Amino acid sequence: MFPEARGFERSFNFKHALVRDAAYESLLLMRSREWHGRVGLALEQRFGDIAAKEPELLAYHFGKAGQLSLACDYRMRAGNQAVSRSTYVEAIAHFTAGLKLAETMPPQSGLRRQLEFWLKLGSALFVAQGLQSIEAETAYTRAAEIGEELGDGPASFQAKWGLWINANLRRKTASARDRANELVSLARQSSDRELLLEAYHCQLSTAHYRGDVRGVLEGSRHAISLYDVTQHRHLAHAFGGHDPCVCAHAQCGNAWQLSGEGQQARQHFTQAIALAEMIDHPNSLAQGLHSTGMGHQLGGDREAVYKAAHRAAALADRFGLPPWRASSLFLVGWATATGAAAADAVRLIDTEIANATAAGPLPQYYLGLAAEVLLAAGRPADALGHLDRAIAGIDEAGVGIYLPEIYRLRGACLLALDRGNKTEAQSAFASASGIAKRQGAVIFERRAEASLSELPI
Repeated sequence: MFPEARGFERSFNFKHALVRDAAYESLLLMRSREWHGRVGLALEQRFGDIAAKEPELLAYHFGKAGQLSLACDYRMRAGNQAVSRSTYVEAIAHFTAGLKLAETMPPQSGLRRQLEFWLKLGSALFVAQGLQSIEAETAYTRAAEIGEELGDGPASFQAKWGLWINANLRRKTASARDRANELVSLARQSSDRELLLEAYHCQLSTAHYRGDVRGVLEGSRHAISLYDVTQHRHLAHAFGGHDPCVCAHAQCGNAWQLSGEGQQARQHFTQAIALAEMIDHPNSLAQGLHSTGMGHQLGGDREAVYKAAHRAAALADRFGLPPWRASSLFLVGWATATGAAAADAVRLIDTEIANATAAGPLPQYYLGLAAEVLLAAGRPADALGHLDRAIAGIDEAGVGIYLPEIYRLRGACLLALDRGNKTEAQSAFASASGIAKRQGAVIFERRAEASLSELPI
């Protein structure tokens, strides 16, 4: 490259075209960065309304300008705004873009940014893809590693929370119980009221999945007593996408229902839905409606199940919440599986079984519901296949929500296939009764005992 002077201008003569092109692109990059930076600064200083409403625009310009810290700030704002609108696919895109920016920053500042984006991404993925999401597990695993490296206790807690719920929903019941207990210990050591509330949220949820009625009641009592709506409503966005107190009331209602205390159950269901509506958080409302629908199903109230589940499915359609859509449609199928609508209900169950067990939070519960509907429709062999699949997925013998009913229904299917299966059916009914008694599920124990008493002589 040789400089040439022409009047007041200076130019260069290149010996090789590739050198010329590289220099030219470098010049374009420098000018491009300068202009993007000026545009971003102008938007920030002179057009505050645009900066507030379209932070992704500023994130783009500052990113192109190489001002990575500002670009990360605005990308985080854009993601948070998308979460507040319950547009989780958009939120995931913003958090992912921010993460890529943070990964190009120096480690001293970039690791902190990466941690923040990984945590936000994990929570959004849980809502958009379901709580069993492999991508969410990856996000929380990486967040836990960075949190440990930075010595950030609250962030490590949040990441380990994500790993807890993933274990919970993959039916790793012993691991989930141990992780929940670890979170309670960590929260107590920190003296952080918010973390303790979420730790109890973990304990009560784990107890629910395990079918531990007394554990649900105890954990719910702690969570409800700690919760203050003005201080804690933001936790719905930080931990798994739903409000801890909405969940506590709903699962407390389910536990009272299983205990045979229907009136207390209904009080908590009402409180769960009222709180979800008051905080105006769609995913918490969908979760609360689905859980209360489940509670009414446990009590055998088809009308109440339909009302809650139909509303939850409509909400899931409106806000793009696939896990709640499939599982709530399943409850709608159970609720309508009578009379002239029974055939349509069976078709709905057959259609949604794969979606519900893949994306919904309680695969064995949905398999049990499917079996009940199919048994009533005269398909005991198909029903038995679902029940055996549910039992095969149990991590610990005798542990799991709805397990007593699954064994009771298995006995009923065996008798429907052949009245000579009396001995095997009796064993299934006895297993149902024993598991229900250990779990504290009074209504399941009563049903199992009734099935035993009705066995043909």
